Amino acid sequence: MTVRVRDRGARRVVQALRSRGHVDVGVLGPKSQEGHQGAQMTVADIAAVHEFGTDRIPRRSWLSGYIDANQKEIKRVMRVLARKVEKGRMTLREAHATLGVFIQGQIQARIAQNIPPPLAESTIARKGSSVALIDTDQLRSAITHRVEG
Repeated sequence: MTVRVRDRGARRVVQALRSRGHVDVGVLGPKSQEGHQGAQMTVADIAAVHEFGTDRIPRRSWLSGYIDANQKEIKRVMRVLARKVEKGRMTLREAHATLGVFIQGQIQARIAQNIPPPLAESTIARKGSSVALIDTDQLRSAITHRVEG
């Protein structure tokens, strides 16, 4: 049995996507340095506390938790975008931006769905809600993307 691999340019496009710029997704830019409402911390500080946890606050990974759980879907979207770049339907920069918007939206939706572990009863009583990471919506709305390169 003979197996023939026909690469119609997809490998080249995927390599171009990796080598010609990248997409950052997270709490970026000026919003990251804003003071968080009700705390003496920036929005970036609050994002880091929840991403990594502290001795008092459990880890609720809004970023790497999403990436780890959705690698196959992210790769699928990247393949679709690579095909569009290959066929000239989209520029590389547009593909990066589209990927950034996709991941940004998915992370924001993940936060709205309540990332475990559940909040302590005392926290629920104080804030009036059992949804973690959403008090003022400042963190979720600060999540954005940018295309570099």
